[in-house]
Amino acid sequence: MNSREYGGDKRAALGVYGTGDGALDEKIQHLHTNKPIETNFSDIYKSEEIKTDLQEVERIKQSPTYQKERTFEATRAEAVIVFCLSGRELLGKNSTGYLASEFDDIKKGTDAVAYMRNPLDPENMKTDLLLAIDITSSENDDILEEKLSKSIRRLDRKTQSPGNRGSCLTKLKYYKDDDRPKNELLNHYVVPISNFQSKEMADIITGKKKDERGAELELQIQTLFILRQQAYVQLTVALDKYTDLNRQEFSPYFNLSEEQKNNTDEILDLFTPENITWLKKLTTEQGVPEIWTSIEKNIQLVGYCDSLLEELVNTKKRASDIISRGSYDYGAQFISRMTRRSALNFF
Repeated sequence: MNSREYGGDKRAALGVYGTGDGALDEKIQHLHTNKPIETNFSDIYKSEEIKTDLQEVERIKQSPTYQKERTFEATRAEAVIVFCLSGRELLGKNSTGYLASEFDDIKKGTDAVAYMRNPLDPENMKTDLLLAIDITSSENDDILEEKLSKSIRRLDRKTQSPGNRGSCLTKLKYYKDDDRPKNELLNHYVVPISNFQSKEMADIITGKKKDERGAELELQIQTLFILRQQAYVQLTVALDKYTDLNRQEFSPYFNLSEEQKNNTDEILDLFTPENITWLKKLTTEQGVPEIWTSIEKNIQLVGYCDSLLEELVNTKKRASDIISRGSYDYGAQFISRMTRRSALNFF
């Protein structure tokens, strides 16, 4: 892998905004210093283009709306999730994560990128999963709904994806790994963590308290369930929107009842080799091959989450209790109630 220098503002762990916890700021400093820095991409983009991007970032950062949203709590939530992604196996042993560049954060709605090695094909990077992540600690219904709407609407070319103007999905401009294509398209997901959870995890990370109640495992299970739910909703929304274009219906899907369409196993059973070939052909003919990319990656993500949840149940004594208790924070509860039918209302 080629190397690229990364660096950042050391006034706080995550840019000019700290978490309100000096010990945590120190602990997570590497998250900021390791994220992509726009000025290091002069071999790819013209200096004027980078300058324009940075000016736009600064303009937005100075706006009252951004200043209001960028609280200590919001920064702490982001720090905890990315710290757990990057060094504490939040998404499994072969996973990691990093902060997105400021430009991709502000303009593409992507706080972080999560990376998981495909356990079924570990030598082929093309089959790895990369997720664009928007982290939130909000318990406001309107804010949560807006975040979900912006995430789901990335599947619709007509509205111009917030993460890839003029097309679909999310395309980062300033990426971390030189050997991944810069035009790679990512699915986008909202990852919630409550202020209580982020404070508790911050104290665990900094050694101020022991994890006596299994808070880190609870956060891991919550995150896996939330990602799985969004992946399922996204792939069914994609089927609803793109497999009946010009009356070319994907009959194996449209013949299902509403109850069956809400059953993950029923949906996954549709993806036989024959149906996959047909779907690839259809989405290509309709000029949206990226939608098949989205469907394929979401199928992989559902399988990945299921496999890891099963592993946790088999190896972690508290996992079953946490799952049966369902002690998720408000944001997670809100997202878990999203269905394919409610998601279609975002368009």
